[in-house]
Formats: sequence, C-alpha cells, structure tokens
Amino acid sequence: MAVGSGGTMRSFVLIALLFPAGVMAGGDEEVGRTLYKAHCALCHGGQGQGVPPMFPDLVSKPVDAYAAMLRNYREGHGHEVMVEMAQSLDERQVDDLLAFIATFPARAPAR
Repeated sequence: MAVGSGGTMRSFVLIALLFPAGVMAGGDEEVGRTLYKAHCALCHGGQGQGVPPMFPDLVSKPVDAYAAMLRNYREGHGHEVMVEMAQSLDERQVDDLLAFIATFPARAPAR
C-alpha cells in the first residue's frame, strides 16, 4: 500500500503528532510478533523491510506514524486490504502489533 497523495501523508503526520511517543506503551511484544506473522509478514517482510514499491517498509518512519496509519485504516480510510486487516484488530492488538514493530532494526534510507 503506497501513500498516493500529499494530503494523505499530511493526514498521517497530523495524526502521528496527536499520539504521544508512548502510544504502544501497553503493548505485548510477543503477542505482537504472533499478530505480525499472521497479518503483516507476507507483504511487509519478516523484519518490516517491505517489498518496494508494492509493499512499503515498516522501519523508515517512527512507530508513532505507523500507529496513526493503523488507526486511520481502522476508521475505514486508505487501501481496502489495509482497512480490512486493521478493522480485524482491537485496540489492544494494535498496541501489541506496534510494540513488536518497534523492535525492528532501523536502516539507513535508500540512496
């Protein structure tokens, strides 16, 4: 799922600013690992590396940005596959998933 417009990205950034850095403070990393393997790894890779350009990575932005994106998808906005996946998770599962995503090693941006 690629972000297709500047307006969409601005919305994600705005939402990310509304969530404090500890957004996934209560998440369970091990539960998140299981959820990630079941819902995310096929497209986004085992360590969030993605498969550009079709499936974006989950390491190039702060975890808060991914939190905002997931919550935006849960509200029905964005790519239908991501909306369906996000709506299948409750808030606790979202926090668990984000706790696991936060463990991914960051990489230098591609040149």
